[in-house]
Amino acid sequence: MLEASKAPVEHLFDNHHFCSAWYKCKTLTSEQKEKQQQYYRDVNKDAALYKQLTDAVVEFSTKERLLESCHPFDTQTNEAMNMLVMK
Repeated sequence: MLEASKAPVEHLFDNHHFCSAWYKCKTLTSEQKEKQQQYYRDVNKDAALYKQLTDAVVEFSTKERLLESCHPFDTQTNEAMNMLVMK
């Protein structure tokens, strides 16, 4: 979980090292990646943005904070109530 928590910011800067295996771009060849012509930020050109984003998420990427999302409670009841109220 600690490694995977780095993926969202790094993904924006075209570093897919932390992305899961299911992420389809990890299996593309260089030519296929060029054809997609996706826009990613550059770590060097956008250094201020990169620092700002990493500083913003570092507090939530600790082991203790990540374990908070692994609670033992079932959220299905709450989701069912939300859907009922929404309808």
